Amino acid sequence: MRGSLQIKGDKYYMVVYTMRNGKQEQQWKSTRLPVKGNKRKAEEMLKAYLQECEEKATEQATAQPQEDISMTELIRAYLVVKKREVRLNSYLSYEDTANLHVIPHFESYRAGELTTPMIKQYYNHCCQLSGTNGIMHKIRVRNIGNKRIDKT
Repeated sequence: MRGSLQIKGDKYYMVVYTMRNGKQEQQWKSTRLPVKGNKRKAEEMLKAYLQECEEKATEQATAQPQEDISMTELIRAYLVVKKREVRLNSYLSYEDTANLHVIPHFESYRAGELTTPMIKQYYNHCCQLSGTNGIMHKIRVRNIGNKRIDKT
């Protein structure tokens, strides 16, 4: 993470640059310090704010999802996030796939019970039913699990 000080009007602002969904974003926060005679204080505030932002990012990256959540709840939460990230037609396709195929197959499992061989078995099952390589199913199931399920 990186940041800089910017001047707007007569005040210092901290600008923090972050990456979300592969795109760089800026977060602006006022120091409420006037420009005249406060550059050092503003730099100290920026340094502290950057450290705070990095700690939050580390916490979010290392936070483990609840192990006792059902797979149905996890898939529904995934769909809520995806609804904001993709176009409507893509979301409707994801929702249909989840409701018709993924949820009925995994509804009896808890998130902590799911393993990579279970997902591979489901993937092979989908390939046999459709007669195709099932690439879309594989991508969606992998995204739902978010690579934390490598309990082989």
